[in-house]
Amino acid sequence: MQKNKRSVDEITSLINGKASKKGLFVCGLNSLDLAEKSDISFFVRNKKNLPQLVSTKAAVVVLKQNDINFCKTNYIVVDDPYLAFSKLSNIFDNRKKIIPCTKESVKIGINSNVPKSTFIDDFVVIGDNVRIGENVSIYPGVKIENNIEIGDNSIIHQNVVIKENTRIGQNCTIFANATIGTDGFGYASDKNKWVKINQLGSVVIGDFVDIGSNTTIDRGALKNTIIEDGVKIDNQVQIGHNCIISKNTIIAGCVGIAGSTIIGEGCKIGGAAMILGHLNIERETTISPGTMIASSINKKGNTYTGFFPFFEKKDWIKVTMFLKRLLRK
Repeated sequence: MQKNKRSVDEITSLINGKASKKGLFVCGLNSLDLAEKSDISFFVRNKKNLPQLVSTKAAVVVLKQNDINFCKTNYIVVDDPYLAFSKLSNIFDNRKKIIPCTKESVKIGINSNVPKSTFIDDFVVIGDNVRIGENVSIYPGVKIENNIEIGDNSIIHQNVVIKENTRIGQNCTIFANATIGTDGFGYASDKNKWVKINQLGSVVIGDFVDIGSNTTIDRGALKNTIIEDGVKIDNQVQIGHNCIISKNTIIAGCVGIAGSTIIGEGCKIGGAAMILGHLNIERETTISPGTMIASSINKKGNTYTGFFPFFEKKDWIKVTMFLKRLLRK
């Protein structure tokens, strides 16, 4: 624990806070209920966790100014404790740091560039004409096909498959078993059979993009599928061919987005939502979990909830209240 000791003064500066007491040290980050006397924790008020703040054993708690009266220990006041928690998680991430190397079992194709700063683990296969940036980490079982670019500081976890002609930006993380650039689902009807449409486009991924485990992003039929800077995608998400996911949109697990849909900047899409194809979703839209979107959304900044049909959230609440009244009769 001693090697992880961090100064609270340093932490306070890093999270832009104001500490109740100087000269303290902490050794770990933990939840309020599990924290020990050497830990730092954080508090975001809800109906359930206020007693945890009162009784916590943490040495220091990160919280808002209006919550300090409930805190019986030392504290750091910040504007946004949850944002501070994200910074703390980086400060106290003690997972093993990798050492650049390329394992003997790695196979690298013709005319591919692998810098000395790269870490490539066992049984990775890299095709021809691949360009890998500086400080990239590639974990076991990854398959990288031909004509691919991966930007600096990106991390590719176990068993990811990246299909040919894909472009991945800097500081991206792709988690285990994701597939990037698989063929889009395109078929033409010829009497009683289906004829496959070859998918000639690719996938272009911007900087600071996270892609969750078992997520699939299809390549475009002719145009590229585009994932812009800052997009965060959870596990088991399906993004169809020719989609555009604009900057800083966040997509929770098990969402399905059909082909040729354009999602605006800063959208929030809840888990298991379904978005049909060839739609436009205006920027800063929030889609509640499990909601089906069957037509384009042209007003920015609203929340939509429901299955079919969907409404603005305030209207959906009115509908559900009406249905409840009907059931009581």
